[in-house]
Amino acid sequence: MAGGGVRALGDLPEPVRALLARERRGVMTTLNPDGSGHSVPVVFVVIGDEIVSPIDNKPKSGRKLQRLSNIERDDRVTLLVDHWDEDWTRLAWVMVRAHAAVDAGAPHELTTALHARYPQYTPDEQPDTWIRMRPAKLTWWTWE
Repeated sequence: MAGGGVRALGDLPEPVRALLARERRGVMTTLNPDGSGHSVPVVFVVIGDEIVSPIDNKPKSGRKLQRLSNIERDDRVTLLVDHWDEDWTRLAWVMVRAHAAVDAGAPHELTTALHARYPQYTPDEQPDTWIRMRPAKLTWWTWE
C-alpha cells in the first residue's frame, strides 16, 4: 500500500496524475457558515496548476448554489477523487485541499478543455461560472 502527500499538482507521482486524468467526477466539499461540510459531486478539469469545475446550465433550484456562497465566504475546499473497484487491489484516491475562487468568466481554454473531457457538453454550452481551485495540499493512497 502506498500513500503520500505533496503541495503542488506538478509534484504528484504519475499514477496519481493518471487517476485525476482518468476519473470523471469528484466530490467537492465546502464549509457552511456553521462549520459543517457541504459535499456535492462535480466534474472537473486539470489545467496547469489549477483544478477547475464548471457551474453549468443544468436545472438548478433557482437560488444561489450553496457551494458558491460558501466559497465566497470561506475559500477553503476539498476535492476527493477516487477509483472504486470490487477488487480492492485496484482502489485509489486523491484528496486535494485547495483555496477556491468563483470566476464568472468563461476563458476559452477552460471551455475547450471541458468539451474535450466531457462530450456531454455541447460546443454551444458555456458554463455560467467556474470554480477555480488552487491546491495547497494533495494526499493520496493506492493499494500498490
